[in-house]
Amino acid sequence: MNSCEVERIKEMRNRLKYTWIPFFSRFGNLTEIQMKSIPLILEDKNVIISSPTATGKTEAVVVPVVERFKQEKWKDLGILYIVPTRALANDIYYRIEGQLKDLNLSCDYKHGDKPTISEVPNFLITTPESLDSIICRRSDILSNLKILIIDEIHFIDNTYRGDQLRVLINRLRKIIEGDLNICILSATISDPYELGKRYMDNFEIVTSSKSRNLEYYIITDIKEFFRLTRERDWRKILVFCNYRESVEKTKAEFDKRRNIYPIVVHHGKLDRKFRIEAEAILKESRYSICISTSTLEVGIDIGDIDCVLIYEPPWSLFSLAQRVGRSNRRGNVIFSVGLAQNEEEVRYLKDMYELLKSGYLPKEDYSPDYSVVVQQIFSCLYQYRRGLSENEIFEMVKPLCDEGILDLIINYLIEKELIYLDIGKYLLSTKMRNIGEIGKLHSNVPDNIEYKVIDVASGKVIGKVSGFFDKTFILGGFIWKIVSIKEEKREIFVKRSNDNFSMPIFERSLMRGAFYKYLPPELRNNNRD
Repeated sequence: MNSCEVERIKEMRNRLKYTWIPFFSRFGNLTEIQMKSIPLILEDKNVIISSPTATGKTEAVVVPVVERFKQEKWKDLGILYIVPTRALANDIYYRIEGQLKDLNLSCDYKHGDKPTISEVPNFLITTPESLDSIICRRSDILSNLKILIIDEIHFIDNTYRGDQLRVLINRLRKIIEGDLNICILSATISDPYELGKRYMDNFEIVTSSKSRNLEYYIITDIKEFFRLTRERDWRKILVFCNYRESVEKTKAEFDKRRNIYPIVVHHGKLDRKFRIEAEAILKESRYSICISTSTLEVGIDIGDIDCVLIYEPPWSLFSLAQRVGRSNRRGNVIFSVGLAQNEEEVRYLKDMYELLKSGYLPKEDYSPDYSVVVQQIFSCLYQYRRGLSENEIFEMVKPLCDEGILDLIINYLIEKELIYLDIGKYLLSTKMRNIGEIGKLHSNVPDNIEYKVIDVASGKVIGKVSGFFDKTFILGGFIWKIVSIKEEKREIFVKRSNDNFSMPIFERSLMRGAFYKYLPPELRNNNRD
C-alpha cells in the first residue's frame, strides 16, 4: 500500500466515524468498489454498482447508509434492503445484525418464511413481494424511509418481479416524507445505465476493474471429475443440477463412492432448517460437497468454493455465469467442470464456457410485462379501500404502460367483474378483496414455474424447464430452438437446432407473471413475444 492509498484509507476512516470499527477494523483496507462507492453514497448520490462476486458490494452500500443514519439522526425505519430470495434475506441479516446492534440500531427481515416483524426496525430486509404487502397493510411504517437498497438486481430486472419493483418504488415515493435515495447492486452487466434508469433518476455508475480468469474442463464420465478433484486438491465443491429429482439422484450416486466429503443437498422444496444446515456445512467445513438446484445461484455467503461442477447443462448462459461465479470467490481463477452426456452437450458447454471466458455479456432488449399492471391495479385498490380514479391508478403504474394500455386492461377487468366503477372511483370486487385478505395479491410469481417442452415435429413431450432459459437450450441431450410459447398451458414448442452456435441464441426468453391470465386477449398475444 503506497502513501496515497494510506492517506485515502485514513480519510475514509475519519468520514466513517461510527461504522469503521464495527465493519472494517478486522480488514484494515477497503476494496476498489468500496473506495469508489462510499464517498458517493455519503454525499447523498443514487448509485448502481456493477461488479463481480466477492468485491465487497454489500459493505460498499450498507456502511455509508448506516453512517448517514447515525450522523443525520434518522428515526424509525430509515433503510429498506430488497433482495430477490428468502435465503439472501436471511444471509444479509446474519451478516450485519451484530454490527448494527453494536451501533444501537435494530435490524429485521420479512418474507414468506417469516411474514411478521415484532417491532418496526431501523433496517429492514425484504423481498419485492413482501414490500408489496407492507405498502398495502403497513404503509405508515415507511413514512420516514430514506434509503432503498436493491441487491442482485440482475436476477429480477426485465422480469415480472423487476417490473413489480419499479411500480412499488413509484408507490413508495407517494408515501414517504422527503426524498428517497436508491442504491442498486448487480453482477457485471452489459449496460448498467439502461438498467439503472428503469429504477431511478440522476445516478452514478460504479464498476470494478477486477476480473477473474475461467479454467474449465468438459468431461463425459463422472469418474473424471473425482480424478480431477484429487489432482487439484479441491476440497469444497458445489454441484448444480436442473431438477430437484436430479439433486437427490446425484446425492445417492455420490454417496456410493465412499469419499471423505460430507454430502448435503439444497433446493427450494427442502425444509428451511435443512437448507440453512446445508449452507452452514458448506461454509464452515474443510471438506464438503453440496448438490443444489438454482437456489444457490444467488450470492448468499457459502464460503470459498474450490470448484463448481455443472452436472446438467443449464438452460441459459445467464445461469451458467451465475453458477460458475460461485467458485473461488476470493481468488483470481474460477474452476468449473461441465459433465456432458454426448457430443452435442460437449459442443453446447464448450461454446457457453468460451463465451464466458471472452467476457461476453448478452444484452437484452427491455420489454415491460403487462401482467404486472394487472397485479398492481389489484394491489393499489387493496391499499386504497375507498377506491382510485383511473388517473390515480395511472400515476402508480405509468412506469410500465401508457394510458391506452391501461384503459384496455381496466375495461377488461370490469368486464370480468374483478373490479367495478362507483362514482368515479374503481374498487375491488368482493372476490378479489377476499383474495387480498389472504395475501394472494402481492405476488406475481406463478404457482407452477415449470414449462412443458414439446417437439413440434413429433408432438412428443421432451421434458420440462424452469427458471431462466435461452431462446435455444439443451434438453435430453439435444439442442432445441423455441418456436412458440403458450403461457396459459405453460408449454414451450421447440424444434431441433442444427445450426452452429452464435451469440444471438444466448438471449433469455422472457417469462410472464401469474396475473397474465387477467390480461385482455390482444395484450396476451403481443406482450413480450
